[in-house]
Amino acid sequence: MGHVNNLVYLRWLEEADMEHMKAQGLDIEMYQAANCGLVVRQRTLEYLAAAYPGDVLVVRTGSQLLDALRLRRLYEVIAQPHDAPKPHVSAWGQRKPGLVVRGESLWVAVDMHSRKPRRMPPVLMEAVQR
Repeated sequence: MGHVNNLVYLRWLEEADMEHMKAQGLDIEMYQAANCGLVVRQRTLEYLAAAYPGDVLVVRTGSQLLDALRLRRLYEVIAQPHDAPKPHVSAWGQRKPGLVVRGESLWVAVDMHSRKPRRMPPVLMEAVQR
């Protein structure tokens, strides 16, 4: 069919997760020092349009702290017009021209040793809100 496969979008969103967390200062050293990591509990994607080789796509993500145990991440993959000088994005939740995929994931804080859910320490809560 020649379109971008659904698994490719998932890989792009995971890469966006890692880059965004890195920008928030979340890395393995911080998780180990806090004895608390974040794991995906649920991910939902809605495929709205097809993308094809040669399309210019922007992956957008952001996070929202729900409580001391849970974090929600939002995603958008937006196709850019081929003549666009820079990526065009608007507020979350607004219908956008070129919106290809939107989704969200629920992350849960876990103890690094027991791997059981636990409350995020303040240092992690502060970092995920940056």
